[in-house]
Amino acid sequence: MSQRVEEIAAKALRDFLLVQLPAKATAVNLLRAAVLTAPWAGPYTIPAGAILRVGTALGTYTNVTLTSGSRTAAQLAADIEAVPALAGLAAADTASRLALTSLVAPTATVPSILAIGPDNAGTDGAATGSNAALGFDAGGNHVQTSAVVAPTYRGVMDGWPVTADFPGRGAIVVIIGDRSSADVGEKRRYEKLVDLDLTILRADPAVGQHRNREGIEAAVRCVREVIASDRHLGRAANGDIMYAEDGPCRISGMPFNFGARGAPVLFDGASMQCGIKVFERW
Repeated sequence: MSQRVEEIAAKALRDFLLVQLPAKATAVNLLRAAVLTAPWAGPYTIPAGAILRVGTALGTYTNVTLTSGSRTAAQLAADIEAVPALAGLAAADTASRLALTSLVAPTATVPSILAIGPDNAGTDGAATGSNAALGFDAGGNHVQTSAVVAPTYRGVMDGWPVTADFPGRGAIVVIIGDRSSADVGEKRRYEKLVDLDLTILRADPAVGQHRNREGIEAAVRCVREVIASDRHLGRAANGDIMYAEDGPCRISGMPFNFGARGAPVLFDGASMQCGIKVFERW
């Protein structure tokens, strides 16, 4: 008898992730257009002569003259929508805040970006009061989502690597770490539950000082949805994987880094558990 349930579980999970993650990453990226939302709810008090600078790329803005007075988010959205270059971007969200949503999802080469530019669009270069009225910083704000990229062959690892040999920017890295097994079911059946510790990493240096957890959360979503898509990990015909389920997950708020204090940021990280019930005939 081989009794190799840990090997069966880890190999089945690795193979299934490598096969399924490319299509899943493509589908998830389509839902990840950048969204920039004013921190305050309307109505907003807009001063006379206010000009809002709206951009879909950093450093390139379109000026929008805002109607002065007490204005709701929907009314401000109408001002923005009236500018042909910005049509389709603006709306009021359910909390009565002004929300801008990019019309372009991130791709492997081009991120999705929305920006409010510095409030110096007046003819004399002075602030017009638009950013302050909406709760944006005087120097402007932006959000950026970069595409999650499916792992290549070495992007899903059975055990931690000896050296930091990871794929490039945006790529999902899944490391299958510690595993433990326990008996389940009747003793006459060789059926075990294998618990696997997964570490999910994603490098996105382009996010820079405007860092958020959206990128690593999207990577975790891809892994979760792949596991949920087929609880047999594609091995129903073999009859060895009885059930697979993702367990507790912890997404790190502090960027993952190697070394001691002062080390550069390398990855965003999350840790997840995965339980796989294995039936091995012998």
